[in-house]
Amino acid sequence: ALYFCGNLAPINCKMIRFVQTQPMPCAYLENQQEERLVTFLKPKDVINASRLISAGYRRSMDMLYRPACKMCN
Repeated sequence: ALYFCGNLAPINCKMIRFVQTQPMPCAYLENQQEERLVTFLKPKDVINASRLISAGYRRSMDMLYRPACKMCN
């Protein structure tokens, strides 16, 4: 598990657990692999979810994620 928040200084990183996925086919670029930085938040954790979304994370149900590819920025 990673406890990395990037430029999310207002968030206490120790309270959010992140995992990095294994490489998988990229949903955006043909013939490329992608990895994601993922966290699962509890429904009551609206403040951290809002901060993560504002920082570029995407939401799917209770999962928040962002691309973490070595070749992309």
